[in-house]
This record gives sequence, C-alpha cells and structure tokens, in this order.
Amino acid sequence: MSTQALSVHFHGIRQVGTPQSDGIGRVTQLSILPGSSFLHEFIATDVGTFWYHSHVHSQTAMGLLGGFIVHPKTKPDIVHGEFVLMLQDWQHLYTGEQHDLLIDSGQFYVNSLESIFDSGNIDHSTETTALVTSILINGRGQYIDPRTNESSTNVPLEILKIQSEKYDTYRIRLINGGNAFSLKFSIDEHVLHVIAADGIPFNESIVVDQLIIGLGERFDILLVNTSQMDRTKNYWIRVETLDKNHNPRWHGRAILQYTSDSTMPTTNQQTTGRILTLRDMTSHDRYLDRTLLDEKTQVNVRKTLSLNMVNSKGEHGYESINFIRMTLPKMTEPILYNPRKARELLPCVNQHRSMKSGEECYHHVNVQLNDIVEFLLINDDSDQHPLHLHGSFFHIIEQGLVISNKTTSSRMRLIKDTIQLPSQGYSDFLFTDL
Repeated sequence: MSTQALSVHFHGIRQVGTPQSDGIGRVTQLSILPGSSFLHEFIATDVGTFWYHSHVHSQTAMGLLGGFIVHPKTKPDIVHGEFVLMLQDWQHLYTGEQHDLLIDSGQFYVNSLESIFDSGNIDHSTETTALVTSILINGRGQYIDPRTNESSTNVPLEILKIQSEKYDTYRIRLINGGNAFSLKFSIDEHVLHVIAADGIPFNESIVVDQLIIGLGERFDILLVNTSQMDRTKNYWIRVETLDKNHNPRWHGRAILQYTSDSTMPTTNQQTTGRILTLRDMTSHDRYLDRTLLDEKTQVNVRKTLSLNMVNSKGEHGYESINFIRMTLPKMTEPILYNPRKARELLPCVNQHRSMKSGEECYHHVNVQLNDIVEFLLINDDSDQHPLHLHGSFFHIIEQGLVISNKTTSSRMRLIKDTIQLPSQGYSDFLFTDL
C-alpha cells in the first residue's frame, strides 16, 4: 500500500466533537497520501467492542484492520478472562482489481434473513464463486490454494488458553472484519452467553449454541463455569460461512485449550442447537432513548432508501441507493468543511430515476441539529448488504422480509450501529444526534 492513498475508520466510535477523525477520505478528512500522515484524536465516550479498518475497499481485505476495545475507567468488581477474536474471510490473491471484479460479477454471498428468523433452518445460502481462500481467526487459519486445491498443513491455528484456576468465566469479543461472508460462530460442547451487540449490552444474557455475525458486527459472549469442563481435552472453535456445499476453504478453526499442551481437538460439531435471533435481542434499558421508543414522538425527517442496481443503456450496472450512485465532487478540502459547496458542485437533478436511468451525483439528506430521523431501508438487490451508520447508534423499530411480510416484533428495543440487510429485506430505524 506504499503507492496508495488511505483513510482509517474507527468503526462504532461516535466521534463526538471530533468528526474529522472519523476516517472517510475526502469527506471528513483528505485522504492520506503515500509518505504523509494524519493524527486521529478523539475521546472514547462509549465502552465496548469496536474495531478499525481502512475505508478504501481493498485495503481491509489486505490486512489493514484490528480490534479497538474501550474499557470502563473503573475496574469491574467481577474480573473475567478476556479474548478478542477478529474473524475475516481472506483472499490470498486479493487486489483492488479483484475487488471490483467481485462486485461487478455479483458474486457476493447471499444470506437470507430467514436464516436469522428461523432457528431451525439456518442455511438458505446460495453458492458463490468468490475468491475467498480461507476463513481466518486473528490472522491465522488453514490456507487452501484455489489454483491447486491443496491445503497448507504448516499454518498455525489461533489458541485460546483457558486457565480455570485463575478465571471461571471468560469474555470473548467477536468481530467480523470480513468482506464477503456473514459468519457462524460456535465452540464444541460449550454454550454461549451473549451479552452485547455492537458494544451495547443486553438487559440480560442470551444463551445460545451458535450465532451469526454479519459484516462489521460485533458480539460479546461469556464462557461460564470453565472449571467444570473436561481438562483432559481441547475443543474446536468453529467459524464458518453458511455454505451448504461444505467448501473446505470456508471453514475457520481455532483451539480452545484446557490441557497443558496444544493437543489437536477431537471434539465434534453440534449440527443443531439454539441460534441467536433478532427477536432475542433487547438492549439494556440505560442505553435506550425513551423519546425514540415513544410512538407518539414527532419524526422530523422520514426517508425511504432503496438499495438497487442501475443498468443504464444496457451496460454493466452499478449499485445505488434510490437509483443514485453516490459520487464525490472534486474539492481541495474535505466535504465536511463545506457541504453546501459539495451540493452545488454535483447536484442530483434527475427526477425520473429508474433501473434504466440512474444518476451519479452527490447524494445527501438535509437534517437540522437534534432532528429525529427515520430511515426505512429496503434491499431490492439480489445480494445482502451490511449497513453501518457513522457517528451514531440507531434504534431498530422493525426488521423483516418484504416478500413474506415476516417481521420482527413491532417497536423493537434494540440499538446497533451495523445491520445486515438481506435481499428483499427491510429495516426501519430511528436516530438523532443530540
């Protein structure tokens, strides 16, 4: 990357009073050119599990990412052991050109929301030919060369060592820093006590056997009563895609070590069990905004945003929102510093946009300070899409599938900063910047 510009985003950090450190090249700051630097300065106002990554698409896949954990100022009364697991799909031969080809060919993984709603059937996936060569856990994992289909046997696996004599409970912070796949996480013969999503704690822990982590999402889980586990064996940690064809490249492994050595586990995977669903999740009361939960609250700005493809003049299409391909105007300063000028330089003027007549312009929504904003997001595309809100959390009101009219319970009490929007799915959420 010595010849590329870059910018680094701290995913989930709200950047209260420091929007210039949000890490979006040309928007909040000028891109960092080769040989130059940028100093990020901000106050970590929120405790929780976050991460950082390049905001230039191919650079995250090339390894510019990492966990970013904010601990409370005061030491908690109950002390746990702690692990951070960065999960990612890895493309060994990854380049920016391959990234563009992958998008253009529509070869991103499709994860139906039915897999989240229906705990009895989590595999509604479609086959993909994406160039993912392995699933990595903290940068380690099996590598299968896609050109020869041969596996490398000398690649070390990540090992999490359990010291039951020191801690009976361990906290595992899970981060999906991938580019293509939602990932299913489980540990053989262990139940998972899920306590937080995207840094926001739940009212109470949710006990499951496995969970699905979408792109950019984070979950905190607890392993409890580790002293009661069999210390004569080690256990497989499994990170997998929802691939129903069992492609060996798309199965990540790590070791949960109880023994005195790193003996390879012989434990078997649970094929069925409880899975975390949206219906299960309720954010802790102290994080909920009562105003946003009140159905009588006046919403200042309502906007329906549809994710769709534009195939102008029969040419190869591009992804858009409301048939608009967001394009940044050429400016000598970040757009954040002069948004009015940005709107004037590249305004959206086409009032009859469609799949055949999209528009490439500076796409914006005007709001006032302290406005309450409601976004209804509809995914009309054939692929799933991760959606992340910079600078704020959002309250999910409802989420479901358009076709089946299958929804979560109305007026959900869930706060997140990242969601997965499946093909033909929708999400309705509220937020405000106070």
